[in-house]
Amino acid sequence: MATELLVHVMSLGMRSNLPEDRAEMTFASLPSGDDVDDHDLWATSLLAAFNNTLGGLGPLSGYLSPCVSRSADQVIITTYAHTSLDPTVPAGSPVAVTTGQITEDPFDTQPLPNEVSAVWTVHPDLTGVPETAANPSPPPAVIRPAARLRGRNYVGPLNLECVDIQSTTLYPILNPDFIGSLIASSENIASLVVTQSPWGVWSRVAQEFNYPITGGWVDNEFDTQRRRGLSASARTIW
Repeated sequence: MATELLVHVMSLGMRSNLPEDRAEMTFASLPSGDDVDDHDLWATSLLAAFNNTLGGLGPLSGYLSPCVSRSADQVIITTYAHTSLDPTVPAGSPVAVTTGQITEDPFDTQPLPNEVSAVWTVHPDLTGVPETAANPSPPPAVIRPAARLRGRNYVGPLNLECVDIQSTTLYPILNPDFIGSLIASSENIASLVVTQSPWGVWSRVAQEFNYPITGGWVDNEFDTQRRRGLSASARTIW
């Protein structure tokens, strides 16, 4: 069967070397007809987005926690070919796997908790797509068409350089330089892949693939990816 879309999973190894500690981000793209060539393009583009200086703001990988391994082959990029947009149809074996490396040392050696992340939101053209709409049946009464066309990744774990403290409230928000680096990385990925295997959003609810990515945003609030949190190593009883 023909490939309907490709899913690229970027997995970051931790210094613990435990498979369960790995942090993953997922990207979907339109196939060009050669799944392996598309994988190679995406693997190169993702590694460049994290390791290259883009927009004059320093590599995105410099904002990653020191808990993220900088050793060779600790980044694993795996591509799966899906023959159906129905999420219940499994993808099967990977079409290709590439290993790489996070090359930039942390800008700050103090790590934030592993579950603390920045949310990286992307979307295709949303012209004419409403945020909310009436749903004739079945419930719920209101659906969110635009939300179905948006995708997100949780970028992290992070280090202390990502934190900016507001001077009046002392409330921590994301460092504007980190936000700028993440946006520059987004633009770079979108520009590198758009002519061959464009980045898009797989709406599992609507069973549609919408491409190419035309924009997105990064909120200045931190978010939490709970499954990246570590189990307690001790318990203090009172």
